[in-house]
Amino acid sequence: MMSITHATIAAAGTSLTLSTADPITLGLALIGSQLPDIDTTTSTIGQILYPISAGFEKRYPHRAITHS
Repeated sequence: MMSITHATIAAAGTSLTLSTADPITLGLALIGSQLPDIDTTTSTIGQILYPISAGFEKRYPHRAITHS
């Protein structure tokens, strides 16, 4: 999934589930939605947190440990 798809689903799901439009809550949902792709250096979060992402990428295949 692309970064924008993760973010859209997280924002919509959080807003509907919690019945809120609180920017802090939705912001946390957006950040959390990016974390499953931290295991690849080509993702948005992987580029931002490159040292952590590179470590995951060397040890585990994409969608192994972070998507479980």
